[in-house]
Amino acid sequence: MRLFQIIFVLLLVGLAGFLGIRRPEFWSAKEEEKESPDRKLESPTNSSAPSQNPEVDEFDFRFTRHADDTVDWNPSIAKSRELHQDPAPERDLDLIDQIFAAYRLVYRENPVGTENFEFVAPLLGDNPKQVIFIPRDHPAVKDNTLHDRWGAPYHFHPLSGQKLDIRSAGPDGKLWTDDDLSLDPAQELGDE
Repeated sequence: MRLFQIIFVLLLVGLAGFLGIRRPEFWSAKEEEKESPDRKLESPTNSSAPSQNPEVDEFDFRFTRHADDTVDWNPSIAKSRELHQDPAPERDLDLIDQIFAAYRLVYRENPVGTENFEFVAPLLGDNPKQVIFIPRDHPAVKDNTLHDRWGAPYHFHPLSGQKLDIRSAGPDGKLWTDDDLSLDPAQELGDE
């Protein structure tokens, strides 16, 4: 009988932990919603700066949650800070590829689109879970498009749901010339 009681208590504690009941903010957030049902929610598209009190997820350090319901994907944010820092411009393409890989980790495929902004908007937090992979105030982001170190927008060409050709127009600023830089996974594999 005593063993049954111990197992029962352990199950209750485990269930309470799973449901988040042991966390005081769980109860306070529910009370706030009851007290002010007409509270205004900030939209991630209207807010360019993260909230004043970010909360690192205690169970997963890769996330930082903000009061406006957006979530920073910390490894990707760190990669974005390296953009345009390395003397080799090819490194920028690799970093962008890693940021898209982080997006694929969360959403299982690349963003869908034909224009730069259609690929970049989901990385900026315009996605169903409001996960931010690149901050909106990043110097390489202008008008919701991602620009190379010479100021031209990157060109993204989906090869599949998992593969993406990332192309910079290079120093001349014109696509499809000899100085273009490309990260085409098919070329790396010799599948031209």
